[in-house]
Amino acid sequence: MKKRFPKLRTDKAAETFVDEADLTQYDLSGMKPVSFEFQPKDNAPA
Repeated sequence: MKKRFPKLRTDKAAETFVDEADLTQYDLSGMKPVSFEFQPKDNAPA
């Protein structure tokens, strides 16, 4: 049986988890792909 993915409440906790955890031990079947769309800045500094 694989471990449940922990709830990570801060960015620091997420960074630490990713750095130290062996992700093959966790059940990641509930994960969903996420995509981000970024728009160009309107007033980019010259």
